Amino acid sequence: MMAVALQTHGYSVAEAADAEEALRHLQRGPFDVVLSDYELPDKTGATMLREASRAGLLGDATVLIVTAHTQPDDADGFEIIRKPVNLDRLMSQVERVVGASGKVRAVPPLSADGGAAACDLVLYVSAGSAASVKARRSMDLTLRTFAGAPLHYAVCDVGEEPAKAEEDQVVFTPTLVKRSPGPRAWVLGDLSDAAVVIDLLKICGLKPST
Repeated sequence: MMAVALQTHGYSVAEAADAEEALRHLQRGPFDVVLSDYELPDKTGATMLREASRAGLLGDATVLIVTAHTQPDDADGFEIIRKPVNLDRLMSQVERVVGASGKVRAVPPLSADGGAAACDLVLYVSAGSAASVKARRSMDLTLRTFAGAPLHYAVCDVGEEPAKAEEDQVVFTPTLVKRSPGPRAWVLGDLSDAAVVIDLLKICGLKPST
Protein backbone atom coordinates (compact mmCIF):
# COMPACT_ATOMS: atom_id res chain seq x y z
CA MET A 1 0.00 0.00 0.00
CA MET A 2 2.85 2.41 0.72
CA ALA A 3 4.27 1.92 -2.77
CA VAL A 4 0.84 2.57 -4.29
CA ALA A 5 0.47 5.75 -2.21
CA LEU A 6 3.85 7.07 -3.36
CA GLN A 7 3.26 6.20 -7.03
CA THR A 8 -0.21 7.73 -7.00
CA HIS A 9 1.30 10.97 -5.69
CA GLY A 10 3.74 11.10 -8.58
CA TYR A 11 6.87 9.48 -7.13
CA SER A 12 8.99 6.93 -8.97
CA VAL A 13 9.28 3.84 -6.77
CA ALA A 14 11.69 0.89 -6.87
CA GLU A 15 10.46 -2.01 -4.69
CA ALA A 16 12.63 -4.75 -3.17
CA ALA A 17 11.57 -8.05 -1.62
CA ASP A 18 14.64 -8.38 0.61
CA ALA A 19 17.87 -6.69 1.67
CA GLU A 20 19.97 -8.03 -1.22
CA GLU A 21 17.53 -6.74 -3.83
CA ALA A 22 17.40 -3.40 -2.02
CA LEU A 23 21.19 -3.11 -2.15
CA ARG A 24 21.14 -3.83 -5.89
CA HIS A 25 18.61 -1.02 -6.39
CA LEU A 26 20.77 1.33 -4.33
CA GLN A 27 23.78 0.50 -6.48
CA ARG A 28 21.79 1.78 -9.45
CA GLY A 29 20.63 4.91 -7.49
CA PRO A 30 20.65 7.66 -6.49
CA PHE A 31 17.42 7.94 -4.46
CA ASP A 32 15.94 10.91 -2.62
CA VAL A 33 14.23 8.76 0.03
CA VAL A 34 14.95 5.19 1.14
CA LEU A 35 12.02 3.59 2.99
CA SER A 36 12.72 0.19 4.55
CA ASP A 37 10.75 -2.20 6.71
CA TYR A 38 12.73 -3.17 9.80
CA GLU A 39 11.85 -6.88 9.50
CA LEU A 40 13.33 -8.04 6.20
CA PRO A 41 13.47 -11.75 5.25
CA ASP A 42 17.28 -11.97 5.32
CA LYS A 43 18.34 -9.30 7.86
CA THR A 44 17.01 -6.20 9.56
CA GLY A 45 16.42 -3.06 7.56
CA ALA A 46 18.83 -1.21 9.86
CA THR A 47 21.60 -3.71 9.10
CA MET A 48 20.96 -3.40 5.37
CA LEU A 49 21.03 0.39 5.54
CA ARG A 50 24.31 0.45 7.50
CA GLU A 51 25.87 -1.81 4.86
CA ALA A 52 24.59 0.55 2.17
CA SER A 53 25.99 3.55 4.04
CA ARG A 54 29.44 1.97 4.42
CA ALA A 55 29.44 1.23 0.70
CA GLY A 56 28.53 4.84 -0.11
CA LEU A 57 25.20 3.86 -1.66
CA LEU A 58 22.89 6.17 0.28
CA GLY A 59 24.35 9.47 -0.89
CA ASP A 60 22.12 12.33 0.27
CA ALA A 61 19.03 10.14 0.64
CA THR A 62 16.84 10.50 3.69
CA VAL A 63 16.36 7.11 5.34
CA LEU A 64 13.08 6.05 6.98
CA ILE A 65 12.54 2.73 8.78
CA VAL A 66 9.04 1.30 9.24
CA THR A 67 8.63 -0.82 12.36
CA ALA A 68 6.22 -1.86 15.10
CA HIS A 69 9.09 -1.97 17.62
CA THR A 70 9.24 0.81 20.20
CA GLN A 71 12.94 1.41 19.55
CA PRO A 72 14.94 -1.22 17.66
CA ASP A 73 18.39 -1.64 19.23
CA ASP A 74 20.26 -1.25 15.95
CA ALA A 75 18.15 1.57 14.46
CA ASP A 76 19.73 4.49 16.31
CA GLY A 77 20.28 7.44 13.99
CA PHE A 78 17.48 6.48 11.60
CA GLU A 79 14.11 8.21 11.41
CA ILE A 80 11.36 5.82 12.48
CA ILE A 81 7.82 5.45 11.13
CA ARG A 82 5.61 3.47 13.50
CA LYS A 83 3.25 0.72 12.41
CA PRO A 84 0.38 0.72 11.68
CA VAL A 85 1.37 3.27 9.07
CA ASN A 86 -0.84 6.33 8.68
CA LEU A 87 -0.63 6.95 4.93
CA ASP A 88 -1.55 10.63 5.17
CA ARG A 89 1.23 11.16 7.72
CA LEU A 90 3.67 9.15 5.61
CA MET A 91 2.99 11.26 2.52
CA SER A 92 3.39 14.46 4.53
CA GLN A 93 6.70 13.19 5.88
CA VAL A 94 8.00 12.21 2.43
CA GLU A 95 6.87 15.49 0.85
CA ARG A 96 8.54 17.40 3.69
CA VAL A 97 11.80 15.55 3.04
CA VAL A 98 11.67 16.06 -0.73
CA GLY A 99 10.67 19.71 -0.33
CA ALA A 100 13.54 20.35 2.09
CA SER A 101 15.98 18.86 -0.40
CA GLY A 102 15.02 21.48 -2.98
CA LYS A 103 13.71 18.89 -5.45
CA VAL A 104 10.37 19.03 -7.21
CA ARG A 105 7.52 18.26 -4.86
CA ALA A 106 5.10 15.58 -5.96
CA VAL A 107 1.41 16.41 -6.21
CA PRO A 108 -1.67 14.17 -6.52
CA PRO A 109 -3.00 13.58 -10.04
CA LEU A 110 -5.54 16.25 -11.05
CA SER A 111 -8.52 16.21 -13.38
CA ALA A 112 -9.05 18.79 -16.10
CA ASP A 113 -11.05 21.03 -13.74
CA GLY A 114 -8.28 21.01 -11.13
CA GLY A 115 -9.96 18.56 -8.75
CA ALA A 116 -8.85 15.09 -7.73
CA ALA A 117 -8.62 12.69 -10.66
CA ALA A 118 -11.57 10.31 -10.95
CA CYS A 119 -10.92 7.03 -9.19
CA ASP A 120 -11.91 3.96 -11.20
CA LEU A 121 -12.66 0.87 -9.09
CA VAL A 122 -13.79 -2.58 -10.22
CA LEU A 123 -14.89 -5.28 -7.78
CA TYR A 124 -14.47 -8.76 -9.25
CA VAL A 125 -16.86 -11.35 -7.83
CA SER A 126 -18.04 -14.89 -8.44
CA ALA A 127 -21.75 -15.67 -8.58
CA GLY A 128 -22.93 -17.72 -5.61
CA SER A 129 -19.82 -16.97 -3.53
CA ALA A 130 -20.57 -15.96 0.05
CA ALA A 131 -17.32 -13.98 0.21
CA SER A 132 -18.30 -12.09 -2.94
CA VAL A 133 -21.70 -11.22 -1.48
CA LYS A 134 -19.99 -9.93 1.67
CA ALA A 135 -17.51 -7.89 -0.38
CA ARG A 136 -20.33 -6.22 -2.32
CA ARG A 137 -22.11 -5.29 0.89
CA SER A 138 -18.89 -3.99 2.46
CA MET A 139 -18.13 -1.84 -0.59
CA ASP A 140 -21.65 -0.42 -0.66
CA LEU A 141 -21.33 0.63 2.99
CA THR A 142 -17.83 2.06 2.58
CA LEU A 143 -18.61 4.05 -0.57
CA ARG A 144 -21.56 5.75 1.11
CA THR A 145 -19.00 7.83 3.01
CA PHE A 146 -17.58 9.08 -0.33
CA ALA A 147 -20.89 10.22 -1.81
CA GLY A 148 -20.30 12.93 -4.41
CA ALA A 149 -16.60 12.11 -4.83
CA PRO A 150 -15.20 11.77 -8.40
CA LEU A 151 -15.45 7.99 -8.29
CA HIS A 152 -16.46 5.32 -10.78
CA TYR A 153 -17.31 1.94 -9.29
CA ALA A 154 -18.40 -1.22 -11.08
CA VAL A 155 -18.98 -4.86 -10.14
CA CYS A 156 -17.78 -7.54 -12.56
CA ASP A 157 -18.64 -11.24 -12.45
CA VAL A 158 -15.54 -13.11 -13.62
CA GLY A 159 -17.73 -15.84 -15.10
CA GLU A 160 -19.46 -13.34 -17.35
CA GLU A 161 -16.46 -11.15 -18.23
CA PRO A 162 -13.35 -13.37 -18.11
CA ALA A 163 -11.44 -11.17 -20.57
CA LYS A 164 -11.82 -8.13 -18.32
CA ALA A 165 -10.67 -10.15 -15.31
CA GLU A 166 -7.65 -11.35 -17.27
CA GLU A 167 -6.81 -7.79 -18.28
CA ASP A 168 -6.78 -6.80 -14.59
CA GLN A 169 -4.79 -9.94 -13.67
CA VAL A 170 -7.50 -11.21 -11.33
CA VAL A 171 -7.04 -14.84 -10.25
CA PHE A 172 -9.02 -14.79 -7.01
CA THR A 173 -12.44 -13.49 -6.02
CA PRO A 174 -13.45 -11.23 -4.51
CA THR A 175 -10.77 -8.76 -5.61
CA LEU A 176 -11.04 -4.98 -5.73
CA VAL A 177 -8.94 -3.36 -8.47
CA LYS A 178 -8.05 0.34 -8.56
CA ARG A 179 -7.58 0.93 -12.26
CA SER A 180 -6.85 4.64 -12.01
CA PRO A 181 -5.41 7.13 -11.18
CA GLY A 182 -1.82 5.98 -11.24
CA PRO A 183 -0.71 2.36 -11.30
CA ARG A 184 -3.24 -0.40 -10.69
CA ALA A 185 -3.64 -1.75 -7.17
CA TRP A 186 -5.34 -4.89 -5.89
CA VAL A 187 -7.15 -5.59 -2.61
CA LEU A 188 -8.06 -9.23 -2.06
CA GLY A 189 -10.67 -10.67 0.30
CA ASP A 190 -14.17 -9.86 1.49
CA LEU A 191 -13.24 -6.20 2.18
CA SER A 192 -14.63 -6.38 5.70
CA ASP A 193 -11.75 -4.14 6.79
CA ALA A 194 -13.16 -0.84 5.52
CA ALA A 195 -9.99 1.03 6.55
CA VAL A 196 -8.06 -0.63 3.71
CA VAL A 197 -10.48 0.66 1.07
CA ILE A 198 -10.71 4.09 2.71
CA ASP A 199 -6.90 4.39 2.71
CA LEU A 200 -6.86 3.40 -0.96
CA LEU A 201 -9.38 6.12 -1.82
CA LYS A 202 -7.55 8.72 0.24
CA ILE A 203 -4.28 8.13 -1.59
CA CYS A 204 -6.23 8.74 -4.81
CA GLY A 205 -6.99 12.19 -3.45
CA LEU A 206 -10.61 11.50 -2.44
CA LYS A 207 -12.08 12.68 0.83
CA PRO A 208 -15.00 11.18 2.81
CA SER A 209 -18.15 13.26 2.65
CA THR A 210 -19.12 12.36 6.23
